[in-house]
Amino acid sequence: MAEAGKLTDPKVTFTFCLFLLIVYPFLSSAIRNDVRDIYPFQNTSLSFEQRVEDLVSRLELSELAQQMAKGGGSKEGGPSPAIERLGIRPFQWSTECIHGDSAPGYTTSFPQSIGMAAAFSPSLIYEVAEAISVEVRAKHNDFVSKKSYVEHSGLACFSPVINIMRHPLWGRNQETYGEDPYLSGVYAAHFASGLRGTHPRFYRAAAICKHFDAHGGPEDLPVSRLSFNAIVPERDLRMTYLPQFKACAQGGALGVMCSYNSLNGIPACANKKLLTDILRTEWGFDGFVVSDAGAIEFIIEWHHYLNNIIDTAAACVKAGLNLELHPGYPQGIFDSLEQVVNDGKLTKEMLVERVKPLFLARMKFGEFDPPETNPYTQLNLSDVMTPEHQALSLKTAVESFVLLKNKGFLPMRDRLKSIAIVGPFADNPDQIMGNYAPNPDPKTIFTPKTGLSPLADTSYVVSGCSDTKCLDYDVEGIIKAVSKADVTFLCVGTGQAVETENFDRPSMKLPGYQPFLIQDVIKKALGPVVLLVFSGGPVNIVEAVSADNVVAIIQCFFPNQGTGVALYQMITMKSSLDNPAGRLPFTWYATDEQIPSMTNYSMVNGTYRYFNGDPLFPFGYGLSYTTFQYNDLVLTPTKVKAGDNVTVTFNITNTGSLSGSEVYEVYMSWLNATVPTPKYQLVGFNRTLIDKGQTVAISTQINSQQMAVWVDGKGFVIEPALGPVVLLVFSGGPVNIVEAVSADNVVAIIQCFFPNQGTGVALYQMITMKSSLDNPAGRLPFTWYATDEQIPSMTNYSMVNGTYRYFNGDPLFPFGYGLSYTTFQYNDLVLTPTKVKAGDNVTVTFNITNTGSLSGSEVYEVYMSWLNATVPTPKYQLVGFNRTLIDKGQTVAISTQINSQQMAVWVDGKGFVIEPGDMVVYAGGQLPNQKVQVSSNILRTVFTIYT
Repeated sequence: MAEAGKLTDPKVTFTFCLFLLIVYPFLSSAIRNDVRDIYPFQNTSLSFEQRVEDLVSRLELSELAQQMAKGGGSKEGGPSPAIERLGIRPFQWSTECIHGDSAPGYTTSFPQSIGMAAAFSPSLIYEVAEAISVEVRAKHNDFVSKKSYVEHSGLACFSPVINIMRHPLWGRNQETYGEDPYLSGVYAAHFASGLRGTHPRFYRAAAICKHFDAHGGPEDLPVSRLSFNAIVPERDLRMTYLPQFKACAQGGALGVMCSYNSLNGIPACANKKLLTDILRTEWGFDGFVVSDAGAIEFIIEWHHYLNNIIDTAAACVKAGLNLELHPGYPQGIFDSLEQVVNDGKLTKEMLVERVKPLFLARMKFGEFDPPETNPYTQLNLSDVMTPEHQALSLKTAVESFVLLKNKGFLPMRDRLKSIAIVGPFADNPDQIMGNYAPNPDPKTIFTPKTGLSPLADTSYVVSGCSDTKCLDYDVEGIIKAVSKADVTFLCVGTGQAVETENFDRPSMKLPGYQPFLIQDVIKKALGPVVLLVFSGGPVNIVEAVSADNVVAIIQCFFPNQGTGVALYQMITMKSSLDNPAGRLPFTWYATDEQIPSMTNYSMVNGTYRYFNGDPLFPFGYGLSYTTFQYNDLVLTPTKVKAGDNVTVTFNITNTGSLSGSEVYEVYMSWLNATVPTPKYQLVGFNRTLIDKGQTVAISTQINSQQMAVWVDGKGFVIEPALGPVVLLVFSGGPVNIVEAVSADNVVAIIQCFFPNQGTGVALYQMITMKSSLDNPAGRLPFTWYATDEQIPSMTNYSMVNGTYRYFNGDPLFPFGYGLSYTTFQYNDLVLTPTKVKAGDNVTVTFNITNTGSLSGSEVYEVYMSWLNATVPTPKYQLVGFNRTLIDKGQTVAISTQINSQQMAVWVDGKGFVIEPGDMVVYAGGQLPNQKVQVSSNILRTVFTIYT
């Protein structure tokens, strides 16, 4: 008998080797089966955490390193390798599913995220996420059954994108849920919950919230996203850029993706404050952090924060990074982790801690439990692109549309003889999909052409441009189509060819010749025009908004596969569910000049929460085919102990002639905060179907966390209310009190001038109104300008734009302005005569009634304007005034006179001349046609001068 290890017979040796080759596959399989129930991590009676502790304790250093290095991103980056000796198979982490599964093969395509946000419906995003995760799991199961671990076949959805849409020109706005952190947070939590599923033990699929954090542009303008350093004040970080990530992390997500940019000088993927101090310590997150693709490499290549692989890998792991998403290089940064430990820059124990969340996630997916115990392992390709998912995609598209303008034209109920469907989105299936789009079966894709053509007997379809960049323009074809159609549907926008990852837009201007396309259609269309806008952010459509023949405008976003059918249903309102109720999840700026700097991450004048201008359409804007009335707003309680919640109730009545959904929006403002706060903050919203004539009762809650403000050095603080403020101004002319005018807790402002010796007593009498004579009736004898820029040059003595008589702007308070504690009504303005011979006087009579609850004096003001003068004249000229005491309920008759000299104008070479023509007379309690109004009305009439 040969000694062990000393077989010398070639026959015996050959036979032995052949035996091993034949049985090895069965032996390997047997190992994987036999190891079940051998190790504690395979014991399903233990908790996931206990099993993970056991599993990672058995991993060698090289195995730990490779689990962290293979997060996907390319064939070099994944899958995470098998650990045969423990019966652990390969695992592919990555897939993209912001609006459908991006795995190879057909899957259902839902509207892009920004459109789903416009639905303002948490339940809808939950339904969509459920459907997406069913398809993600079904595709994953199919790939694993074939032992395929290709890119985008995993269960960790690198979704949702919850960066704030802080800048309208950022290339990736379409992937977000808009500009509000609360809206984004509610959507993120519902999306994460929908992906997870309802099983008490296993996840169907999981959300990976991205991109953490302060990542909202630039992509490439004016600098690259790969090197950008976002300088963010702590208060803005806490109140704008972090809340939605907290909601996502605490809403069921298993991971967070760190971003390319630096935050206040430290790259996000090496930022301990973000990844450990805030995410894990403050929020209690026990999931993993994965890098964006190549973000670790770019710490060296673009940020120049560190200059070598070893230190970079060590810094990222220490900061809290668990997993590298690969950039497609031959070797990733985390491929060096074994060497980093051997060099003493990290410990094996640190890698053990970082690998634990990775295997905890895999435990939650059910990888280490018997398949028969996990219902999600039963999903298969028959669960992909089901009729139910197709119907949900269509429903979501309809609910995502925002009606921006409607001159009573929609809904359309009658079939037309002819329509024109024109523009680069008329029949462009690729560009209606958006970034990271799934790949639906082509048979399920309906463009505006295929969806809207059934509206008419004949459809003229002309794109006018070869693509959405519209660098060429078929003007003749467009004009020919629109000049013979009963109705024109004009389809314009951006698409991912223009508005996309890696590229920012330089302005809101529509690309290429599209502005000329709009102009030509407006000028040449035979019938009314309906404008359909396909974009992720605002574009310049000012001309269409003001054009009379543009009878409707619909913001479509990127509705995906059911676009055309969804538009048909909304435009014709097939059912009450098709009545539009979408709302803009961003501010639609009127001009590029209103847009803040792309690189300025402070929130000053940014988004609706801090914006001080007049947008084209505000955040939360959207029209319906019906009307709604809100009533009976009640807060319970009205005095709230810090830390308690407030219940908000109100009623909504559908007062129109059609049933439809309404999106209610609840906003909150801080009156007494000691730090800067948003002007308005969305704190509640939802979408509810209301039949015509029906009243529904709404109840929502403002929780204590929503009342908190960030105070540097203290953290989030719920500040108590402060007392009201009365501002007393002592000056001879206007001073800047704009902030006080707009502050809600400044409850009164009194212009005191210089009252001299009796100042205090006089103020006491007015403030307490000791008698009716103390009811204020004073009027400003000057224009109180809003800004220094409105003030003319000190040395310019021409009257151009000077004083109320020639001023063309909007003052803070106009000449003749002043309030009372009561109200007055002016009536019965009569001029005698109404045809006046030059040189004669005019008598002005009218009545004033004290319609308020207090007696007091009223100052009436009579102004005159020249309509036909041959020389420049004042816009308004005071020609009569007085102060009269009127008891409550009393009516007094006023009579005053405009003499002929007041009607004269100076004509060079002639002197004062009373020219023939019409003169307008105004009588009331202030200067006519002012934005700031007093508590009385103004009467107007005309008299004519003849010679």
